[in-house]
Amino acid sequence: MPSAMKRAGEAAPATDAKRVKVDAPAIDAKPSVAGTPYAEYALSEHAPPQLVTLVQLFASLEFSITTLNLYKRTPSFSALRRAIESSAKCTFSEHELAQLLTLLPNAYELSFSKAPDNHKVPLELCVSVPEALASLSFRERMEAFCSAVNDRIALALTTGTADLTTIEIPPAALPRLEDALGPTPLDQLRAQEERHASELTPLQQAAVLAKPIPKELQGLPLWLVNKVRLAEHRKAHLVEKADVASSERLLQTLPQLADQLQSYSKCVNKSAILLPTLLAELTRAPIPERLQEHVELLAKKAPFWVTLVPLEKTFVVRLNWKQDFRAVKKILSS
Repeated sequence: MPSAMKRAGEAAPATDAKRVKVDAPAIDAKPSVAGTPYAEYALSEHAPPQLVTLVQLFASLEFSITTLNLYKRTPSFSALRRAIESSAKCTFSEHELAQLLTLLPNAYELSFSKAPDNHKVPLELCVSVPEALASLSFRERMEAFCSAVNDRIALALTTGTADLTTIEIPPAALPRLEDALGPTPLDQLRAQEERHASELTPLQQAAVLAKPIPKELQGLPLWLVNKVRLAEHRKAHLVEKADVASSERLLQTLPQLADQLQSYSKCVNKSAILLPTLLAELTRAPIPERLQEHVELLAKKAPFWVTLVPLEKTFVVRLNWKQDFRAVKKILSS
């Protein structure tokens, strides 16, 4: 009996002891920037905050486009921006959209559709997934985007960039509303004036027809010879007008080219870039088909900021980072 009482006495403290409540640690559903966010999509652990933010915006954009499509709503940029800024809690402007397209150029198709009646402009920008990529899953698209981000990080590391927070993603060129709207009445009037200007007066026609007949036209009926010669004269006049308009466009887009060039040089952390490399990498230039001519014109207009240095059979595009870029833009815009 005493032994039984002893055992009961030994068990009593455990029964009477106060139960202590231990709170479980709170778990944050959102990935921490300090850790390895989006590691499940193979994003590099070296990704700096600004690139992690772009990955977050891409994920939110993917989800928002899918949601709007499910509800049969137009994926307009304004609707997507409201949804993304509400969920991601960070700014999403056309600048960020352009950065996403720089990293993954074929990720989206941009177009304009009719805007609601209460909008200030008749058209609004819409973002959609191309049909060729619509079959890809969310994970596959996220992995593709994270792979593009990893490539940028690897490029920065190979070029000796110690501080990855200095990596800048230059914005891609977005479609312009002015181009979608088409020519304004004033532009149409100017085009009509140019067409009229290409028409010859009777005196000018006589001067053109008074010139010697080219050998390739000799032997043809006179009426046909005159028709061909007048048509060639009008064509030459229109080509001359087109060349003037093209030159004006090169001048007008110099500020945009300067932005692209400045962003690219900061991204690769180089103030001297081989011209062939620049022509291959600057795919979102304002006029990509005339990029070399555009760069040469930029060097003539702003020699204090950009110069072309001969190197063997090519050139090196050298930027003066000490020059105030705002002053450069001001001069190019004037």
